[in-house]
Formats: sequence, C-alpha cells, structure tokens
Amino acid sequence: MEISIILAIIIGFFTCFYFFNTVNNRLAFKELFLLLYVTNYLLAPAIIYLVPEEYVFYKMRLPPNQYFYISAFGLLGTFIGINLIKQNQLFKPNIDFLKLKATINESVLKSWVLSGVLLSLFAGFFPGEIAYLIYLLSLIRYVGAFGLYIINPKINWFYILGTLGYEFINSLRYGMFHDFVMWSIFFIIYYLYIKKISSAKKIALLIISLLAVSFIQNSKSTYREALSSNAESGVITFFSTTKPIENTILSDNIFYNSFIINSLTRVNQGWILASVVDNMNRYQNFQGLTIFKEYVKAAFFPRILAPEKLSAGDKKIFNQFSGSKINDNTSMGLGIYADGYIAYGEFGVFIFGLFFGYCFALIFSIVSGWTSISPFFFLFIFPILNYAVRPDCELQTILGHMVKSVLIFSLLVFYYKKVFEIKLMNSYNTKY
Repeated sequence: MEISIILAIIIGFFTCFYFFNTVNNRLAFKELFLLLYVTNYLLAPAIIYLVPEEYVFYKMRLPPNQYFYISAFGLLGTFIGINLIKQNQLFKPNIDFLKLKATINESVLKSWVLSGVLLSLFAGFFPGEIAYLIYLLSLIRYVGAFGLYIINPKINWFYILGTLGYEFINSLRYGMFHDFVMWSIFFIIYYLYIKKISSAKKIALLIISLLAVSFIQNSKSTYREALSSNAESGVITFFSTTKPIENTILSDNIFYNSFIINSLTRVNQGWILASVVDNMNRYQNFQGLTIFKEYVKAAFFPRILAPEKLSAGDKKIFNQFSGSKINDNTSMGLGIYADGYIAYGEFGVFIFGLFFGYCFALIFSIVSGWTSISPFFFLFIFPILNYAVRPDCELQTILGHMVKSVLIFSLLVFYYKKVFEIKLMNSYNTKY
C-alpha cells in the first residue's frame, strides 16, 4: 500500500473522529462540510485504489501519489478559506436563551412551516427562475421546524417529522433523494447538539444512518427505472423494486461486495477530479477564468438579462473537460477542485478551494449578523448552504444557490426586523 493511500485513510478517519467528538459541543456544520469533502476526495478514493479494477466501474485515472497531492492541495485551500473569518459563536447557540426568546418568535416559526410547505406545492406552477426562487423561499419550513424543535422538542417533534416526511414524499415523486438525505443529516447534527447523547448512542445512530443512506443510494436507480416504465410513484413501488438489504449486503464476496462498492462509488468525487486532471494534462487546454466567468454570470444574472447563460445540469462543460461523456439522463458535476484545475492546473485547485472556503466564511459572517435580530436566524445557514456542502454539485449551481438565497433571506430578515420592532414596541407600551 502506497504511503499516499495510507495518509489519505488516516486523514479521513481523523476527520470522522473529530466530527464525532465535536457534535455534542457545537452545531457541527463546518465539521460536516469538511467531513463530506474529505470523504469524497480522500477516504473513498483511497479505498477505491485498494479494490481490484475489475470491481470498479469509475476508475481512478491517476497514480495515487499524483491524485492525493492535488486533492489535498484543494482541501487545504478550503480549510484555510473557511477559517479566515472566525464565527465560533454562531455554531454555539445558547439553547436556554433561545427558549426564552420563544414568545416573540414562535408564531413566526409556525407560519414559516406552513408557508414553506404551501410555497413548495405551488412552485411548479411558475416558470423556471421564478419557480426556483419560490423553491428557495419554501425552505423556510425547515428554519421554522428546527426552531420550534428547540423551543419544545416534546410538543413540536411533529414539525420535524412532518417536514422530513413531506420531503421524502417529494423524493418518491421524482426519484431524487438528495434533498431528503441532506436535510435528514442536517437534523441529525442539530439533534446531537441539542440532546448531547452518549457515545454509544452516537455510534448506533451513525451505523443506522450510513445503512439507510447506502440503501437509498443503491436502490434509487431501480426505482427510477420503474418510474420511467410508468410505475406509480410511492413507498410501495420503492420497496418492491429493491432487493432486501440483507440479501444485497451478504450476496457477494465480503471484500468486493457490490453494495459496498456502489456506496463507495457514489461518494467518490475523486474519480471525476482524476479524470479531469488526466484529460487536461493530455490536451493542455487550460481555461483561466473563462468558465468561472460563465458560472458567475449564471449565478448573478437572471436569464432575461443573460439569455445564453448556463442552465443547471448543463452537460457541455462536463463532457468537454472531464474526459468522460454523460447523457441527458445522468447528473454529474465537475466539482470545485476540477474547475480549479481546468482554470490554472494545480495552483488553480488551491485557489478555487480557498475561494470556496471563504464563501462559506462570508456567509457565516452574514448569518451571524442576522442573529442580532433573532437568535433563531442562525438556522438560515442550512437553506443557504444546502447545495454547497454537497461535493458532487456543479459550481454554477452552488454559486447560484448561494447568491439567490442570501438575497431572498436578507429581504425576509429585513422584513421581520420591522415586525419584531413593532411587536416589542407594542409590548412595551402595553406594559408601561
């Protein structure tokens, strides 16, 4: 085993261990973000390198030493960037203080849950970009549900159950489970910070969560095939089109189990980075900031002002620079580090990683400022960075989601600042 593979595995398990030990002491959002990226770019690729090639569908096209040097360079940039602005207090909200603030916030949070669900139901009736803005605004249902759970978990647990259940139903309609999985993970780290459960319970929860996510990831392709064959969407179809999990896990050689290999493949964004590096080194057609400018245009300008801008899920750039071809029915993103390599090679990987981390730090700073209006507003980090924490997302989608959600939620916060000021004034006048 090469030293680079050993180091990647060590870093991967250290990141897991750090996340595991942090979740009780702080809202481990930064730690979750770093864990997901380390898993996708170090840990999963390291394990894939150890598996014989005949068992791997998406092969690593670089030698381990070269690949891990480049991916570690990008992760280092991201780690530096995300820590350029310190926001420790944002991730250590005082639960008791939040409960004291419930009187002025509780009715607002309940209205957000209901409004968010209604907006989600009606978003599909509007054209493209308007529908997306409505979708973003509908995510306030999670801010409302999470906030209500803090106020009284025993009474308000059904808000969490209802929002996640609604998300799962939406996932079944289209066979797309990313939102359901990510919001479930967000709630888990949120729950762990509030409840501060024992290590044994955390391990049990971790194992259950990994099995559940792996099962969904390995089952969704057959479910989508059933939907494309005009099967009715729903729980019955989902479970009837998948093999029992015990058969899937135990059916193959334990070392080259298809369930495990498929799960690793789905969290291995490294194969795309390796493929891009191999392709770019062969043709040397580095792009500088040309493509990045297209991403910025897609993020900041509405289509009416930039009719030729990139669309979400556009395959052109992926097919041109990745060295692989995907069809219209397949969804893959280059990822931030691959975009950096396409721009400036190894140096670009670090710079893009640094920029990406700093975007997170900047949003943390913005949301931290919002908490002066209501301490519950720290929860906006979840809908704003919902896509950015996913290593498989396209940079254009991530930037667009960040820009538009910060704009929308800024307007919402500004509106409720006025509402809270009026409520406080009325309360003061009534009292005195």
